[in-house]
Amino acid sequence: MSSRGIICFTNPDQIRYIYDLGIYGNVSSGDRPRKDIPQSVMAARKIRFGKLKDLLNLAPGNLVFFFEKNESKLHGVWQICDEPFFVTSPALGKGDSYPYRFYMQRFLNFPDTVPVMELRKYLDKDIIWSMRTFEREVGASFFSINPISTEETDALLDLFYTYNHRIDASSNIDLFEHPPLKRSINFCDLVLTNRYSSPSPLIVKANNFGQYLEGVPYEDAIHCCLIFNLVRGSKHMRTTFGNYKEVLREVPVSSAGQHRIDIVLIYENPKTQKPSVFSLIEIKRGLVNVNMLKQLLDYIKLFSKRHNLDTNSLEGIYIGSDFDSEAKDYAEKRGMVETERPLRLIKYELEENELVLYQAY
Repeated sequence: MSSRGIICFTNPDQIRYIYDLGIYGNVSSGDRPRKDIPQSVMAARKIRFGKLKDLLNLAPGNLVFFFEKNESKLHGVWQICDEPFFVTSPALGKGDSYPYRFYMQRFLNFPDTVPVMELRKYLDKDIIWSMRTFEREVGASFFSINPISTEETDALLDLFYTYNHRIDASSNIDLFEHPPLKRSINFCDLVLTNRYSSPSPLIVKANNFGQYLEGVPYEDAIHCCLIFNLVRGSKHMRTTFGNYKEVLREVPVSSAGQHRIDIVLIYENPKTQKPSVFSLIEIKRGLVNVNMLKQLLDYIKLFSKRHNLDTNSLEGIYIGSDFDSEAKDYAEKRGMVETERPLRLIKYELEENELVLYQAY
């Protein structure tokens, strides 16, 4: 089985830097406020958090495919070789603006690209299901970096082998010499300053979350912290969520793509290496009420119907700062009646530099 995959959006100008330098960067457009007013600052920070959330999903070893928007074709395949980083100095040509970056090496050398019609078929058939249509994602201010499951990755690799069946994709691979990353940046500091010029890997600490107590970005900060630690399999995440195999973020729960679940964890049957259980996680920065729990259960039904899954293979999890009495009572009674379909409530707290999770029910 292959590694977890990533689909990144790019353009003809940037694709040559991918081939020549082994560097990918997400654009910085929209991530700085145009005016020094609260609405503009809030909008820019939301875009910044979105781009950082994209980047923090990445980890060394992930396989990468590049969707070239203008030419409507898919390039492959590279492998991420270091932690994602942020840098404002130009590296992809004069006047570039691609600060959200990662280094990679060529994994398989496929000279022929895959046309977009093949990707549309896979989207229509739900072979690729963890992202929305390419048209929607391409037009977004973030979602330029899209993690996909290992099964979806294997399907894309099959496409490349189909279009390149006469060549040995593992031969003639040039390795890039990437400079070492110098120091780390707390991503919360980055949201405020955007002044770092040296290539520095991103880290997530909880010590600065207090400055986002108002508005949407605080919830995004919690989301970033969870994604960062889940993807890297921190001890606390393993203790809380068990031996999950894959982490996906903001996954459409139906083929229409209007509604997304914040995080999906995939657990495998160790004998077959096939998905056996899916944990669907919603995140709220504040108090969670019973109506929010019902929305999560609606998402579970849509996800189950889309993938033709037994509801027993789906677990619902809500993470919040606390839960009201009605929500706790609902979860307790549901657990007594429907023991085969659990609903977990998890409370988070900020302790020094850590986001700590507790079982609320």
